[in-house]
Amino acid sequence: MSTRSVAPSGRRREGHHEALVSDPTDIETLADIVRRWAAALDKARSPTQRESALYAMRAALESLQGHGSSERKDHGAGCECPEPRVHDRIAELAHANRTLRASMAGHARTEQELRLLKQLVVAIAGAGDSRSAMATALRRICEVTDWDCAEAWLVDPANQVLTDGPWYSRDFSLTPFHRATSRFAQGQGLPGRVWATQRAQWLEDLSDPNGFVRAEAARRVGLRTGVAIPVLEGGELLGVLAFFMRRRRRKDARLLELVTAALAPLAPMIHRRRVEDQMERLNEELERRVAERTAALTQANQTLQEEILERRRIEEVLREREARVRAILDTALEAIITTDERGVIDTFNPAAERMFGYSAAQVIGRNVSMLMPSPHQKWHEKYIQSYTATGVKRIIGVPGREVEGLRRDGTVFPMELAVGEYHDGRMHRFTGLAHDITERKKMEEDARKRQAELAHVMRLTAMGEMASMLAHEINQPLHAISAYCRASQRLMRSDRLDMPKLTDALERTAQQAQRAGEIVRRIRSFVRKADIQPISVALNDLVRDVVSFNEPLIRAQRIELALDLDHTLRPVSGDPIQLEQVLFNLVRNAMDALSGHAIRRLVIRTRCSGSSGIRLTVSDSGPGLDEEAHVLVFEPFYTTKEDGIGIGLPISRSIVEAHGGRLWLESAPGEGADFHLDLPIDNNMSQAPVR
Repeated sequence: MSTRSVAPSGRRREGHHEALVSDPTDIETLADIVRRWAAALDKARSPTQRESALYAMRAALESLQGHGSSERKDHGAGCECPEPRVHDRIAELAHANRTLRASMAGHARTEQELRLLKQLVVAIAGAGDSRSAMATALRRICEVTDWDCAEAWLVDPANQVLTDGPWYSRDFSLTPFHRATSRFAQGQGLPGRVWATQRAQWLEDLSDPNGFVRAEAARRVGLRTGVAIPVLEGGELLGVLAFFMRRRRRKDARLLELVTAALAPLAPMIHRRRVEDQMERLNEELERRVAERTAALTQANQTLQEEILERRRIEEVLREREARVRAILDTALEAIITTDERGVIDTFNPAAERMFGYSAAQVIGRNVSMLMPSPHQKWHEKYIQSYTATGVKRIIGVPGREVEGLRRDGTVFPMELAVGEYHDGRMHRFTGLAHDITERKKMEEDARKRQAELAHVMRLTAMGEMASMLAHEINQPLHAISAYCRASQRLMRSDRLDMPKLTDALERTAQQAQRAGEIVRRIRSFVRKADIQPISVALNDLVRDVVSFNEPLIRAQRIELALDLDHTLRPVSGDPIQLEQVLFNLVRNAMDALSGHAIRRLVIRTRCSGSSGIRLTVSDSGPGLDEEAHVLVFEPFYTTKEDGIGIGLPISRSIVEAHGGRLWLESAPGEGADFHLDLPIDNNMSQAPVR
């Protein structure tokens, strides 16, 4: 280059300068050449223009050298040169040479910057999106400025963090280092500090964990030096680019300026690209939403058309259904009444009109309590208020409740009522189905009377069967009374009256009379006919009475009797005569089953059945019953006895069921039979009398 021709270096160049500057005129000319070349070099905008300026300067210097040689021949060796002036000019030329060198170095750096900027602009302009543009910038800067690897950190405005972006490395894997962390908060780590200060930072040593949080990861991949540079646009940080090198490199301010200058056009391009990408995404989203909305509107329109058709069809169906419901209401034999959640009547069918004596117009709009006798009216109002407040159901959904109704003429009648609930979209509504059971109640009462009469006949029949045995039983106390009376007569006729013996004889006479009277009382109680009057009954007492009544036959048949009674049982509610009849039938059947068997054992057991019932079990060691008998034993007129008529167990089951209980059989051939009787506890009494 031209600096080599003008710089004083070595003996040859010193002689050349002495020849070149021997004449002051030549010195002035040389200075002028240098000034003009420097001006031309400053104006040069391309390498070609700078090379042309250099060639022009070389030609001028060669011309000046030739002119100086010819003049030296003319003057000869004896001419004196002004030494001070020559040395001044040489100093000026040396300064000009240094300036020229600095200028050429600056131009070389400028040329490098221009080349880097051109490459970045071309690469970014050809990138498909902002991330690929940033990746290209990382690679180009590393190639031009001799960095080994680089990474980009992008600002996430929503979360106020720097997230990892694209990265580049020349000939080694950067993955362990890059994955050491995936985000930086403002002020955290090298990228975070650059974000906070918005100024580039240079770290000559990455091994210090206090200054570089990823020091250990940097050591594993061999990174020694790093620099992070902000990418700014209008004072807004778009990201941070970090460059790393595997050798130690001192801070180079000019290099920072070069990279910063190179990144200057990257910010608006990245920003513009981000905006374009965002606009593209927004356009795509808008197009997608428009398409979805159009499709939705099309579908909605189609659905609306279908709903209109469906609504017309439903309206037609509802009209038909309403007509059908109206026909059902008009022809139903049951009274159907519907009310709102306040109890106000809004439907009253013809059957209800016939049942209560009101027309629909007279009751619709009025409270349903007008159809109830007192005190049910007040109870109904309290129930509605309680259900509205708590939602607890007491009568809703309970089938076949027997209640009382009030007719228009003031008469009270029994009816069976079922209440249902539904919601019409605005409020809760209730539907009541009522059935007049006056005739059924009369029939049930007649059936109970016939059943009682039949049970009475059965007791008389049983009494006839037991007459001879009872006669023997009552004959014993009568004979004893007669004997004690004769003994008393003898004591009274004697001359010496023994009062203690007479008193003892009379007391024994009274005891035997009481015994005979007790036998007669049990017979009369068993055969008497009385109305059904449910009272609180101690089941253990009934067991003892029935056993006492059958005790002669039990002894006569040599039956081993065992009573296993729970003395903590609570009483049951029922008619004692009917319950005694049931127990009598079960005990007599067990005694008949034991007839002719070698082992004759009869066990009567009472226990609690759950928390609300009592179970009585009559077990025998007889032959048992087969599966067919299990099914038929409670059917009327079915019997396994030769002289039986088959009505005892059916009547017993009907009596038990009328008391709210259950009677069933468990048996197997050869294993005896167990008849179980469950009865509900009388809740009006907490404890049964203990005997």
